[in-house]
Amino acid sequence: MTQETMMTDATATPTEGAAASTEATQTAAVAAPVVEQQQVAQQAVEAAPVVDPVPDQYADFTFEDGGAIDQELAGDIKATAKDLGLTQAQAQKLADLAAKRTAAANTQQQEMIAKARTEWADQARADSEFGGEALESNLATAKKALDTFGSPELKALLNESGLGNHPEIIRAFYRAGKAISEDRIVTGGAGGQRAPDARRLYPNSNMN
Repeated sequence: MTQETMMTDATATPTEGAAASTEATQTAAVAAPVVEQQQVAQQAVEAAPVVDPVPDQYADFTFEDGGAIDQELAGDIKATAKDLGLTQAQAQKLADLAAKRTAAANTQQQEMIAKARTEWADQARADSEFGGEALESNLATAKKALDTFGSPELKALLNESGLGNHPEIIRAFYRAGKAISEDRIVTGGAGGQRAPDARRLYPNSNMN
């Protein structure tokens, strides 16, 4: 090997090292932002809230403060939630809203019934047939008919619905009570009575 060749080889080695160093620097410069972006993305994923999956079957809804909905409505909410791809928590929010609306409707209904009861009672007190000063005794006559012909279920219905205060209900039982009283006769012995004749209570019936 000649001296010139040795010099050429000697000067080539530093040049190749410099090139390699430059290339490594450029690679590191390109890789650094990529690594940083990956770290930022990983942090974002870790910080993101966990999204509940859409359940195959929704659990029963639970309510606070005594809220409730019927089973049919609960089933409709679950079916709707399934169609919309909602999570259990999201479906629960729909159920909470339904319970709130149901409670509001029940309250409104109770207020309407209470108002109607008051209005019916006022009308009954002023009724020309059984109201006025003789109201209490006439109500006793109506109650006698209710006790005679009314079933426990009917009495419960009249009490729960407030219809027991309705003038026309009172009128019907008042007239029936009068018919019972008028149809009772003494048959000889002291206090002897016979049963009321149903034909007098229901003159348009087909009874013989």
